[in-house]
Amino acid sequence: MGLMGGQTLGNVIWFYLQAFLSLYLYFAVIGMIDTASTAEELKITLADFLENRMSERLAQVKRDNDYLDEQEREVRREVESVGQTAAVRRMQEPRAAESELTELLQEFLA
Repeated sequence: MGLMGGQTLGNVIWFYLQAFLSLYLYFAVIGMIDTASTAEELKITLADFLENRMSERLAQVKRDNDYLDEQEREVRREVESVGQTAAVRRMQEPRAAESELTELLQEFLA
């Protein structure tokens, strides 16, 4: 029986089709019946994933945030020091201009 026995593909295809449909129906029914245990397995898998993988990522995110906060504090310190230097220069500029004007006035009047 079969292709080796001399039958053609047209005669044998129905057996292959029946086997394929039978397996499809079997797995479809099993999938519908076994949803409770599948949901439980998915829940366990998800919990394991979150416990094992996400805790590492959360720790890394915390380290990254701490690093970025430190960098931000350093930049703010630098900006404040530059801002203070600029403020000191601005305060000294009027005095320099005032002394220069005084010298020019003294030269003119002398």
